[in-house]
Amino acid sequence: MLLAPQHMQQQGLRQEMLVAYQAGLLAPCAWGVVRLESSADADGGIVTDGKIAITVLEAILPDGTAVSHGPNSNGVGSPVSLSLDLAPVLPAVEGRSLRLYLTLPHRHAGDVAPDSGARFVPVVQRAVPDENTDADPIELTRLAPALALCAGPPPADRSVGLPLMEIAYRNGAYRIAAYVPPSLLYPSGGTLQSLCAGIADKVRRQAGGLTALAGLSATDWRAALAGEAAAELRGLAAGLPGFEALVFGPPAHPYRLYLGLTALAGAVAAAVPGTLPPRFPAYDHMDALPCFQAVAGFIETTLAGLGGGWRAVPFETGAEGGFRLDIQPEWLAAGLVIGVLPPEGADIETAHRYMGACLIGSESRLQGLRKRRVLGAGRQRLPERDALSIARRPDMAVYRVQPEGEIAAGEALAIGIFQAEASVPPPAGIVLFLPPEKTG
Repeated sequence: MLLAPQHMQQQGLRQEMLVAYQAGLLAPCAWGVVRLESSADADGGIVTDGKIAITVLEAILPDGTAVSHGPNSNGVGSPVSLSLDLAPVLPAVEGRSLRLYLTLPHRHAGDVAPDSGARFVPVVQRAVPDENTDADPIELTRLAPALALCAGPPPADRSVGLPLMEIAYRNGAYRIAAYVPPSLLYPSGGTLQSLCAGIADKVRRQAGGLTALAGLSATDWRAALAGEAAAELRGLAAGLPGFEALVFGPPAHPYRLYLGLTALAGAVAAAVPGTLPPRFPAYDHMDALPCFQAVAGFIETTLAGLGGGWRAVPFETGAEGGFRLDIQPEWLAAGLVIGVLPPEGADIETAHRYMGACLIGSESRLQGLRKRRVLGAGRQRLPERDALSIARRPDMAVYRVQPEGEIAAGEALAIGIFQAEASVPPPAGIVLFLPPEKTG
Protein backbone atom coordinates (compact mmCIF):
# COMPACT_ATOMS: atom_id res chain seq x y z
CA MET A 1 0.00 0.00 0.00
CA LEU A 2 1.36 3.38 -1.00
CA LEU A 3 1.42 6.20 1.53
CA ALA A 4 -0.94 9.07 0.79
CA PRO A 5 -1.15 12.57 2.34
CA GLN A 6 -4.16 11.36 4.33
CA HIS A 7 -1.97 8.87 6.18
CA MET A 8 0.30 11.69 7.35
CA GLN A 9 -2.68 13.83 8.31
CA GLN A 10 -4.21 11.08 10.43
CA GLN A 11 -0.86 10.40 12.08
CA GLY A 12 -0.50 14.10 12.92
CA LEU A 13 -4.04 14.18 14.33
CA ARG A 14 -3.33 11.21 16.58
CA GLN A 15 -0.08 12.75 17.84
CA GLU A 16 -1.86 16.00 18.69
CA MET A 17 -4.57 14.10 20.57
CA LEU A 18 -2.02 12.04 22.54
CA VAL A 19 -0.05 15.12 23.58
CA ALA A 20 -3.22 16.95 24.67
CA TYR A 21 -4.45 13.86 26.55
CA GLN A 22 -1.20 13.35 28.45
CA ALA A 23 -0.76 17.05 29.23
CA GLY A 24 -4.32 17.23 30.54
CA LEU A 25 -3.71 14.31 32.90
CA LEU A 26 -0.34 15.50 34.19
CA ALA A 27 -1.29 19.17 34.56
CA PRO A 28 -5.05 19.84 34.36
CA CYS A 29 -4.47 23.62 34.13
CA ALA A 30 -1.72 23.45 31.49
CA TRP A 31 -3.52 25.81 29.14
CA GLY A 32 -4.35 29.47 29.04
CA VAL A 33 -3.08 32.88 28.01
CA VAL A 34 0.62 33.71 27.95
CA ARG A 35 0.40 37.19 26.44
CA LEU A 36 -2.61 39.31 25.56
CA GLU A 37 -2.90 42.84 24.17
CA SER A 38 -5.96 44.56 22.76
CA SER A 39 -6.91 47.78 21.01
CA ALA A 40 -8.36 49.09 24.28
CA ASP A 41 -5.02 49.02 26.12
CA ALA A 42 -3.92 52.37 24.71
CA ASP A 43 -7.12 54.03 25.99
CA GLY A 44 -6.99 52.80 29.56
CA GLY A 45 -9.31 49.87 28.95
CA ILE A 46 -12.03 51.90 27.19
CA VAL A 47 -13.34 50.61 23.86
CA THR A 48 -13.67 53.97 22.17
CA ASP A 49 -15.34 53.06 18.87
CA GLY A 50 -17.38 50.08 20.04
CA LYS A 51 -15.07 47.62 18.31
CA ILE A 52 -12.57 45.48 20.19
CA ALA A 53 -9.58 43.90 18.47
CA ILE A 54 -6.96 41.49 19.75
CA THR A 55 -3.61 42.85 18.58
CA VAL A 56 -1.17 40.41 20.21
CA LEU A 57 -1.92 36.95 21.57
CA GLU A 58 0.05 33.94 22.73
CA ALA A 59 -1.88 31.09 24.30
CA ILE A 60 -2.45 27.37 24.57
CA LEU A 61 -6.03 26.26 24.05
CA PRO A 62 -7.71 23.69 26.32
CA ASP A 63 -7.13 20.99 23.70
CA GLY A 64 -3.37 21.68 23.72
CA THR A 65 -3.17 23.74 20.54
CA ALA A 66 -0.54 26.48 20.71
CA VAL A 67 -1.73 29.65 18.99
CA SER A 68 -0.24 33.06 18.31
CA HIS A 69 -1.66 36.17 16.72
CA GLY A 70 -0.10 39.48 15.86
CA PRO A 71 2.31 41.16 13.48
CA ASN A 72 4.47 38.52 11.80
CA SER A 73 3.52 35.80 14.26
CA ASN A 74 5.55 32.67 13.55
CA GLY A 75 7.21 34.46 10.66
CA VAL A 76 4.01 34.92 8.67
CA GLY A 77 1.18 37.40 8.80
CA SER A 78 -1.94 36.53 10.75
CA PRO A 79 -4.47 34.91 8.40
CA VAL A 80 -7.46 36.19 10.38
CA SER A 81 -8.48 39.45 12.04
CA LEU A 82 -9.51 38.96 15.66
CA SER A 83 -11.99 41.81 16.05
CA LEU A 84 -15.61 42.12 17.09
CA ASP A 85 -18.26 44.83 16.89
CA LEU A 86 -19.77 45.01 20.38
CA ALA A 87 -23.00 46.85 19.59
CA PRO A 88 -24.90 43.83 18.16
CA VAL A 89 -23.88 41.49 21.00
CA LEU A 90 -23.77 43.82 24.03
CA PRO A 91 -26.57 46.40 24.31
CA ALA A 92 -25.52 49.81 25.60
CA VAL A 93 -27.30 49.26 28.92
CA GLU A 94 -25.59 50.28 32.14
CA GLY A 95 -24.17 47.27 33.96
CA ARG A 96 -24.48 44.75 31.13
CA SER A 97 -21.39 42.64 30.44
CA LEU A 98 -20.15 39.65 28.48
CA ARG A 99 -17.01 37.59 28.01
CA LEU A 100 -15.11 37.36 24.77
CA TYR A 101 -13.87 33.92 23.76
CA LEU A 102 -11.16 32.86 21.37
CA THR A 103 -12.55 29.95 19.36
CA LEU A 104 -11.09 27.25 17.14
CA PRO A 105 -13.12 24.54 15.40
CA HIS A 106 -12.61 21.00 16.63
CA ARG A 107 -10.55 18.90 14.28
CA HIS A 108 -12.45 15.99 12.78
CA ALA A 109 -11.43 13.37 10.27
CA GLY A 110 -12.51 14.48 6.82
CA ASP A 111 -11.98 18.24 7.22
CA VAL A 112 -10.95 19.40 3.77
CA ALA A 113 -11.67 23.09 3.31
CA PRO A 114 -11.94 26.25 5.42
CA ASP A 115 -15.54 26.88 4.37
CA SER A 116 -16.60 23.57 5.91
CA GLY A 117 -15.53 24.67 9.38
CA ALA A 118 -12.05 23.20 9.14
CA ARG A 119 -9.60 23.77 11.93
CA PHE A 120 -6.84 25.33 9.80
CA VAL A 121 -6.57 27.84 6.97
CA PRO A 122 -3.73 27.92 4.42
CA VAL A 123 -1.16 30.67 4.70
CA VAL A 124 1.38 31.28 1.94
CA GLN A 125 4.89 32.29 2.94
CA ARG A 126 6.80 33.59 -0.03
CA ALA A 127 10.53 33.36 -0.71
CA VAL A 128 11.53 30.84 1.94
CA PRO A 129 15.32 30.37 1.65
CA ASP A 130 17.24 27.12 1.92
CA GLU A 131 19.24 27.48 5.14
CA ASN A 132 21.90 24.93 4.14
CA THR A 133 22.57 25.56 0.44
CA ASP A 134 22.44 28.41 -2.03
CA ALA A 135 19.36 27.03 -3.73
CA ASP A 136 16.72 29.50 -4.85
CA PRO A 137 13.99 30.43 -2.34
CA ILE A 138 10.65 28.75 -2.82
CA GLU A 139 7.08 29.46 -1.86
CA LEU A 140 5.64 27.42 1.04
CA THR A 141 2.06 26.97 2.13
CA ARG A 142 1.46 26.47 5.82
CA LEU A 143 -1.62 25.75 7.86
CA ALA A 144 -2.59 28.27 10.55
CA PRO A 145 -5.34 27.83 13.17
CA ALA A 146 -8.66 29.28 12.03
CA LEU A 147 -9.07 31.52 15.08
CA ALA A 148 -12.09 33.72 15.70
CA LEU A 149 -13.66 35.88 18.42
CA CYS A 150 -17.13 35.25 19.74
CA ALA A 151 -19.36 36.72 22.43
CA GLY A 152 -19.96 34.10 25.08
CA PRO A 153 -18.81 30.48 25.13
CA PRO A 154 -18.91 28.68 21.77
CA PRO A 155 -20.87 25.44 21.22
CA ALA A 156 -18.83 22.73 22.94
CA ASP A 157 -19.54 20.16 20.22
CA ARG A 158 -18.20 22.36 17.43
CA SER A 159 -15.39 24.52 18.81
CA VAL A 160 -12.90 24.79 21.62
CA GLY A 161 -13.05 28.11 23.46
CA LEU A 162 -10.71 30.17 25.62
CA PRO A 163 -12.11 33.21 27.49
CA LEU A 164 -9.92 36.25 26.93
CA MET A 165 -11.60 39.20 28.63
CA GLU A 166 -14.82 40.55 30.05
CA ILE A 167 -16.35 43.74 28.67
CA ALA A 168 -18.95 45.78 30.52
CA TYR A 169 -20.95 48.86 29.61
CA ARG A 170 -20.41 51.41 32.38
CA ASN A 171 -20.59 55.20 32.54
CA GLY A 172 -21.64 55.49 28.93
CA ALA A 173 -18.84 53.43 27.37
CA TYR A 174 -17.66 49.90 26.77
CA ARG A 175 -14.85 49.08 29.20
CA ILE A 176 -12.55 46.14 29.95
CA ALA A 177 -13.81 44.70 33.23
CA ALA A 178 -11.79 43.26 36.11
CA TYR A 179 -11.50 39.71 34.87
CA VAL A 180 -8.42 37.48 34.81
CA PRO A 181 -8.60 34.91 31.99
CA PRO A 182 -7.13 31.41 32.33
CA SER A 183 -3.39 32.03 32.27
CA LEU A 184 -0.22 29.99 32.18
CA LEU A 185 1.83 32.77 33.78
CA TYR A 186 0.94 35.72 35.97
CA PRO A 187 2.76 38.72 34.42
CA SER A 188 4.63 41.22 36.54
CA GLY A 189 2.32 44.15 37.17
CA GLY A 190 -0.75 42.12 36.25
CA THR A 191 -3.90 41.94 38.35
CA LEU A 192 -2.96 38.83 40.35
CA GLN A 193 0.67 39.82 40.90
CA SER A 194 -0.31 43.34 41.98
CA LEU A 195 -2.93 42.02 44.40
CA CYS A 196 -0.46 39.60 45.99
CA ALA A 197 2.31 42.19 46.08
CA GLY A 198 -0.01 44.52 47.99
CA ILE A 199 -0.81 41.77 50.49
CA ALA A 200 2.88 40.99 50.96
CA ASP A 201 3.62 44.67 51.60
CA LYS A 202 0.82 44.91 54.19
CA VAL A 203 2.06 41.84 56.05
CA ARG A 204 5.63 43.14 56.00
CA ARG A 205 4.59 46.56 57.32
CA GLN A 206 2.55 44.93 60.08
CA ALA A 207 5.42 42.63 61.01
CA GLY A 208 7.95 45.46 60.84
CA GLY A 209 5.90 47.49 63.30
CA LEU A 210 6.03 44.61 65.79
CA THR A 211 9.79 44.10 65.83
CA ALA A 212 10.59 46.84 68.35
CA LEU A 213 7.79 45.84 70.73
CA ALA A 214 8.58 42.13 70.44
CA GLY A 215 12.22 42.84 71.28
CA LEU A 216 11.52 44.69 74.54
CA SER A 217 13.23 43.21 77.59
CA ALA A 218 10.78 44.03 80.35
CA THR A 219 9.52 42.43 83.54
CA ASP A 220 6.70 44.89 84.26
CA TRP A 221 3.36 45.34 82.51
CA ARG A 222 5.16 45.70 79.15
CA ALA A 223 6.27 42.06 79.26
CA ALA A 224 2.77 40.83 78.35
CA LEU A 225 2.58 43.19 75.37
CA ALA A 226 6.07 42.15 74.25
CA GLY A 227 5.16 38.46 74.47
CA GLU A 228 1.96 39.01 72.50
CA ALA A 229 3.85 40.96 69.83
CA ALA A 230 6.53 38.25 69.62
CA ALA A 231 3.88 35.58 69.02
CA GLU A 232 2.25 37.68 66.31
CA LEU A 233 5.62 38.37 64.70
CA ARG A 234 6.45 34.66 64.56
CA GLY A 235 3.21 33.94 62.75
CA LEU A 236 3.58 36.76 60.23
CA ALA A 237 7.26 36.12 59.53
CA ALA A 238 6.82 32.38 59.05
CA GLY A 239 5.02 32.58 55.72
CA LEU A 240 6.30 35.92 54.40
CA PRO A 241 9.74 35.15 52.84
CA GLY A 242 8.53 32.25 50.71
CA PHE A 243 5.50 34.18 49.53
CA GLU A 244 7.58 37.22 48.60
CA ALA A 245 10.00 35.00 46.67
CA LEU A 246 7.03 33.67 44.71
CA VAL A 247 5.40 37.06 44.10
CA PHE A 248 8.51 39.00 43.14
CA GLY A 249 10.37 36.16 41.41
CA PRO A 250 10.04 34.87 37.84
CA PRO A 251 6.43 34.56 36.65
CA ALA A 252 4.90 31.17 37.39
CA HIS A 253 1.52 29.48 37.06
CA PRO A 254 -1.31 31.28 38.92
CA TYR A 255 -2.14 28.08 40.79
CA ARG A 256 1.28 28.15 42.44
CA LEU A 257 0.68 31.76 43.43
CA TYR A 258 -2.71 30.79 44.89
CA LEU A 259 -1.15 28.02 46.95
CA GLY A 260 1.41 30.52 48.25
CA LEU A 261 -1.33 32.99 49.16
CA THR A 262 -3.32 30.37 51.08
CA ALA A 263 -0.15 29.30 52.91
CA LEU A 264 0.41 32.92 53.92
CA ALA A 265 -3.20 33.09 55.12
CA GLY A 266 -2.52 30.14 57.41
CA ALA A 267 0.59 31.83 58.81
CA VAL A 268 -1.30 35.08 59.41
CA ALA A 269 -4.10 33.17 61.14
CA ALA A 270 -1.49 31.59 63.43
CA ALA A 271 -0.61 35.08 64.65
CA VAL A 272 -4.04 35.35 66.29
CA PRO A 273 -4.60 32.74 69.03
CA GLY A 274 -7.66 30.62 68.44
CA THR A 275 -8.08 31.60 64.78
CA LEU A 276 -8.72 28.87 62.21
CA PRO A 277 -8.68 29.89 58.54
CA PRO A 278 -11.89 29.12 56.67
CA ARG A 279 -12.00 26.62 53.85
CA PHE A 280 -11.05 28.85 50.96
CA PRO A 281 -12.64 28.39 47.52
CA ALA A 282 -10.97 25.90 45.22
CA TYR A 283 -8.77 27.38 42.52
CA ASP A 284 -10.90 28.20 39.48
CA HIS A 285 -8.72 28.34 36.38
CA MET A 286 -11.55 29.86 34.33
CA ASP A 287 -12.06 32.76 36.77
CA ALA A 288 -9.21 32.95 39.27
CA LEU A 289 -9.63 36.51 40.57
CA PRO A 290 -12.53 35.84 43.01
CA CYS A 291 -10.50 33.04 44.64
CA PHE A 292 -7.55 35.35 45.20
CA GLN A 293 -9.80 38.13 46.48
CA ALA A 294 -11.41 35.82 49.04
CA VAL A 295 -8.06 34.82 50.55
CA ALA A 296 -6.71 38.37 50.40
CA GLY A 297 -9.81 39.63 52.19
CA PHE A 298 -9.28 37.13 55.01
CA ILE A 299 -5.65 38.21 55.40
CA GLU A 300 -6.55 41.90 55.52
CA THR A 301 -9.32 41.32 58.04
CA THR A 302 -7.02 39.25 60.25
CA LEU A 303 -4.29 41.88 60.10
CA ALA A 304 -6.78 44.57 61.08
CA GLY A 305 -7.73 42.53 64.16
CA LEU A 306 -4.19 42.18 65.53
CA GLY A 307 -3.46 43.99 68.78
CA GLY A 308 -7.06 44.70 69.69
CA GLY A 309 -8.16 45.81 66.25
CA TRP A 310 -6.95 49.42 66.10
CA ARG A 311 -6.58 50.31 62.43
CA ALA A 312 -3.98 52.81 61.25
CA VAL A 313 -4.95 55.23 58.46
CA PRO A 314 -1.84 57.05 57.17
CA PHE A 315 -1.77 60.78 56.52
CA GLU A 316 -0.60 62.02 53.14
CA THR A 317 2.36 64.35 52.79
CA GLY A 318 0.97 67.82 52.24
CA ALA A 319 2.33 71.24 51.41
CA GLU A 320 5.23 72.89 53.27
CA GLY A 321 6.29 69.65 54.91
CA GLY A 322 2.92 69.11 56.57
CA PHE A 323 0.52 66.17 56.59
CA ARG A 324 -3.15 65.91 55.59
CA LEU A 325 -6.01 63.42 55.79
CA ASP A 326 -9.65 63.67 54.75
CA ILE A 327 -11.70 63.19 57.92
CA GLN A 328 -14.94 61.22 57.85
CA PRO A 329 -17.74 62.59 60.06
CA GLU A 330 -18.04 59.38 62.11
CA TRP A 331 -14.38 59.58 63.11
CA LEU A 332 -14.99 62.72 65.16
CA ALA A 333 -17.53 61.20 67.54
CA ALA A 334 -15.09 59.94 70.19
CA GLY A 335 -12.13 62.21 69.41
CA LEU A 336 -9.12 61.52 67.24
CA VAL A 337 -6.12 59.40 68.20
CA ILE A 338 -2.99 59.97 66.13
CA GLY A 339 0.45 58.40 66.13
CA VAL A 340 3.61 60.28 65.20
CA LEU A 341 6.69 58.36 64.06
CA PRO A 342 9.95 60.29 64.57
CA PRO A 343 12.31 60.78 61.62
CA GLU A 344 14.90 58.12 60.95
CA GLY A 345 17.71 58.23 63.48
CA ALA A 346 15.74 60.30 66.01
CA ASP A 347 14.16 59.16 69.27
CA ILE A 348 10.56 59.41 70.40
CA GLU A 349 11.21 62.69 72.21
CA THR A 350 11.63 64.32 68.79
CA ALA A 351 8.07 63.28 67.96
CA HIS A 352 6.84 64.70 71.28
CA ARG A 353 8.57 68.03 70.58
CA TYR A 354 6.96 68.11 67.15
CA MET A 355 3.51 67.60 68.65
CA GLY A 356 4.19 70.44 71.08
CA ALA A 357 4.97 72.87 68.26
CA CYS A 358 2.77 71.86 65.31
CA LEU A 359 -0.51 73.35 64.13
CA ILE A 360 -3.54 71.04 64.03
CA GLY A 361 -6.76 72.01 62.29
CA SER A 362 -8.82 71.81 59.13
CA GLU A 363 -7.04 73.09 56.05
CA SER A 364 -9.62 75.85 55.65
CA ARG A 365 -8.72 77.23 59.09
CA LEU A 366 -4.93 77.10 58.92
CA GLN A 367 -4.62 80.70 57.77
CA GLY A 368 -6.64 81.88 60.77
CA LEU A 369 -4.51 79.82 63.15
CA ARG A 370 -1.38 81.44 61.80
CA LYS A 371 -2.79 84.93 62.17
CA ARG A 372 -3.88 84.27 65.75
CA ARG A 373 -0.55 82.53 66.50
CA VAL A 374 -2.27 79.56 68.12
CA LEU A 375 -1.66 75.83 67.67
CA GLY A 376 -5.26 74.94 66.92
CA ALA A 377 -6.85 71.74 68.21
CA GLY A 378 -5.80 70.58 71.64
CA ARG A 379 -3.70 67.47 71.98
CA GLN A 380 -3.08 65.19 74.94
CA ARG A 381 -0.20 62.76 75.23
CA LEU A 382 -1.39 59.25 76.09
CA PRO A 383 0.28 57.27 78.87
CA GLU A 384 2.86 54.71 77.77
CA ARG A 385 0.57 51.78 78.57
CA ASP A 386 -2.24 53.12 76.39
CA ALA A 387 0.15 54.20 73.63
CA LEU A 388 1.75 50.76 73.40
CA SER A 389 -1.58 48.94 73.38
CA ILE A 390 -2.79 51.11 70.49
CA ALA A 391 0.31 51.66 68.34
CA ARG A 392 2.04 48.34 69.15
CA ARG A 393 5.45 50.01 68.76
CA PRO A 394 7.46 51.81 71.47
CA ASP A 395 9.00 54.36 69.09
CA MET A 396 5.69 56.06 68.19
CA ALA A 397 4.23 59.02 70.08
CA VAL A 398 0.46 58.67 70.50
CA TYR A 399 -1.85 61.62 71.20
CA ARG A 400 -5.55 62.21 71.59
CA VAL A 401 -6.70 65.30 69.68
CA GLN A 402 -9.78 67.30 70.69
CA PRO A 403 -11.51 68.33 67.45
CA GLU A 404 -13.92 70.88 68.93
CA GLY A 405 -13.78 74.21 67.15
CA GLU A 406 -10.80 73.59 64.88
CA ILE A 407 -11.57 70.39 62.94
CA ALA A 408 -14.62 70.18 60.66
CA ALA A 409 -16.16 66.94 59.45
CA GLY A 410 -15.76 66.28 55.75
CA GLU A 411 -12.68 68.50 55.45
CA ALA A 412 -9.01 67.61 55.31
CA LEU A 413 -7.19 67.67 58.64
CA ALA A 414 -3.77 69.31 58.38
CA ILE A 415 -0.86 68.85 60.79
CA GLY A 416 2.43 70.70 60.46
CA ILE A 417 4.69 73.46 61.68
CA PHE A 418 4.59 75.31 58.34
CA GLN A 419 7.56 77.53 59.18
CA ALA A 420 10.83 77.65 57.30
CA GLU A 421 12.75 78.31 60.52
CA ALA A 422 11.21 75.40 62.42
CA SER A 423 13.75 73.79 64.73
CA VAL A 424 11.92 70.47 65.00
CA PRO A 425 12.27 68.18 61.94
CA PRO A 426 9.07 66.76 60.45
CA PRO A 427 8.20 63.19 61.45
CA ALA A 428 8.66 60.17 59.23
CA GLY A 429 4.90 59.70 59.19
CA ILE A 430 1.61 60.34 60.96
CA VAL A 431 -1.30 57.91 61.24
CA LEU A 432 -4.84 58.16 62.53
CA PHE A 433 -5.88 55.24 64.74
CA LEU A 434 -9.47 54.07 64.40
CA PRO A 435 -10.82 52.06 67.34
CA PRO A 436 -12.25 48.57 66.69
CA GLU A 437 -15.86 49.73 66.67
CA LYS A 438 -15.03 52.25 63.92
CA THR A 439 -13.31 49.88 61.46
CA GLY A 440 -16.45 49.22 59.46
